[in-house]
Amino acid sequence: MSCQPDEFSLEGPQWGGGRGVFSYYFLNGITGFADLNKDGNISLFEIDRFLGDKIPEATSPSIQIPMAIGNKGTIISSIDQPSLMALQKNEFFYSDQLLAIDDKSDKKVEAFAQTNVDPILIEKYSKFKQALKEGHLVCPEENSAWSLYQQLKDKPFIASELASIQSNFAAALQDEAQQAINDYLKADPQELKKRWSYDDKYERFPIYLNKSTELLGKTHYLYKTIKAREHYFIGLNLRLRGERQKDTSLYRLALYEQTKTLELDSSASYSYNELGILERRFRNYIASVDYFNKAILHSPKWVFPWANLISSYFDLKDYEMAIQTGLKAISIDPNSALANYNLANAYQRNSNWGKATEYYLKTLQIDSTELDAMISLVFTLYKEKKYDQAEQMINDYSKLRPEDSSEYIPGLLCLYFIQGQEDKTIETLEAALKSGYNDFKSIEAEQDLKNFITSPRYIELKNKYFN
Repeated sequence: MSCQPDEFSLEGPQWGGGRGVFSYYFLNGITGFADLNKDGNISLFEIDRFLGDKIPEATSPSIQIPMAIGNKGTIISSIDQPSLMALQKNEFFYSDQLLAIDDKSDKKVEAFAQTNVDPILIEKYSKFKQALKEGHLVCPEENSAWSLYQQLKDKPFIASELASIQSNFAAALQDEAQQAINDYLKADPQELKKRWSYDDKYERFPIYLNKSTELLGKTHYLYKTIKAREHYFIGLNLRLRGERQKDTSLYRLALYEQTKTLELDSSASYSYNELGILERRFRNYIASVDYFNKAILHSPKWVFPWANLISSYFDLKDYEMAIQTGLKAISIDPNSALANYNLANAYQRNSNWGKATEYYLKTLQIDSTELDAMISLVFTLYKEKKYDQAEQMINDYSKLRPEDSSEYIPGLLCLYFIQGQEDKTIETLEAALKSGYNDFKSIEAEQDLKNFITSPRYIELKNKYFN
């Protein structure tokens, strides 16, 4: 049974996208998570124990206690390994701890408010609910849910339902941050792009999470988990700000915040991954390998730490290990642009131009806006003597990013010169110079242009446009 007499059986989007909390945990339990003695079978005792641990915790502060009646030794399920493995790919089963939403508390408050309650307070409560619904949780300050809650929390008419109101509000405050973590652990490419583009929503998360823990109090079973996420996002913001402002001192502060995260939640794979990224920023590549491996230990099917580990081995010039790690990464998630791109880089550095080309092309099939992959692909096509394809890739890039002429002009000159087309090389360079290009340093760094840059025609152009 999903609950005892006189208890509500809760349901909501936080359980399997929208179902009862009982059926969510029951199905996961009989699939294999309730197998306490690891014998491949689920007994009534084991599912009862599993549900008794999970459901009251998940529905707090509401009370929902499931019941199991019968011979506790009865085997009710045998584990099907493919089904269990498919479920285990969802790394959020244990980490996706969300607060229960009890919408029945609203009805109780509204019913009580009909009897001799100041209409102004009723109006404020309505505004509080509206602010929650519209996501005005903390700002604008005057009409935010937080401001209205502070005005209502000590009023007698909500006293009996205050715990549920606090839990609902705390759930709303931590919901968006939780979703961002879930998307990150799912290796959602859009979530990664938001981080790379410095989306300002991350600045809100620590504020929201702090207020969520204030509502729940230190004795709540989720207090440490949510507090850990608060430190995680503070650290993430410091690292992103450090990258944006080129201020490495912020990385030290970020490192401290991530250690605070792990003090509160030692299984936070996303924090280990962040520490690996920070150690790479400090060029402590061996330490970064250790942290990425710890992230993998806690979330073995999460592709991002595997993809980041490729880069660390690349930094250590262990290209064979980088390739092995890359192949593992794409076996976990063949559609990860980051894993394919980093694997291509490892093959390129190992002078395996064909394999590098293959994985740069795969990267662009997954994400056609991955401009670094386009530039790298030009190089490997050039090394394979596929000059026409390389020229086409340069033209595609120049249309997407005409302002990045320093990235593609030297390559284009190499393509023409290596094929003996000196006139076209000169014409291309002069057209670029007329358009404002003046990066002679990049041109002269190209080994394949060493004969070109000593030619009278090049020197004449340089003297003309670069005094």
